[in-house]
Amino acid sequence: MLKCIVVDDEPIGREGIADYITQIDYLKLMGLCKNAIEASNVLNSIKVDLIFLDIQMPKLTGLDFLRTLKNPPLVIICTAYPNFAIDGYDLNVLDYLVKPITYKRFLQAVQKAKVQHELVTTNSQKEKIEDFFFIKSDHKFIKIVKNDILFIEALENYVNIHCKEKKYLSLISLKKINSELSSNQFMQVHRSYVVNLTKINSVEGNQIVIADTKIPISRSLRKEVYDRIFQDKLLQK
Repeated sequence: MLKCIVVDDEPIGREGIADYITQIDYLKLMGLCKNAIEASNVLNSIKVDLIFLDIQMPKLTGLDFLRTLKNPPLVIICTAYPNFAIDGYDLNVLDYLVKPITYKRFLQAVQKAKVQHELVTTNSQKEKIEDFFFIKSDHKFIKIVKNDILFIEALENYVNIHCKEKKYLSLISLKKINSELSSNQFMQVHRSYVVNLTKINSVEGNQIVIADTKIPISRSLRKEVYDRIFQDKLLQK
């Protein structure tokens, strides 16, 4: 599923693209934005995979907005001005649709986005699985695959690394080992615990449950932890 937003100052343009999006089962509309500021707010609050971006907008053009993004999602330009195509491709946009946009041409562009997204996701998952480091434990150097880690517990000058199959005690600080982990996958939830966010089974008040272990959440970190865990994954009425 590709999470999309539409950024266009013209209501007809936004609604037309939104209508096309609702007809495709692997696209999910996350927001309609009439300018770059609204789009920036959305990108700061949720994960977006694909932007349908107009160029000619007040205050900040679509291309100038794109230049401000450090790690932009996939971008499909939707504009009435074909002369900007070269500038768009210089910014690595995925496709360039000229208004009025037909459904056939829209479908070609989003199919390209789907293929690109699947390729990037697959490569990212492979890197995550293969990413590892070594620690010294029990007079041996042990290879730790990061994706196998459930959580890490600080014990004075040591850490206890709890993995799928067993746990490893090593003379290293929690701060040091946390610095080696991806902030997208791991989070410190307590002064003595770092957890793998993908391994969480449930959250019970001020505790995270991973496997059969209950891990405390610091009171000062509770809101930040809840925001990271749930993001847009919490289904409610």
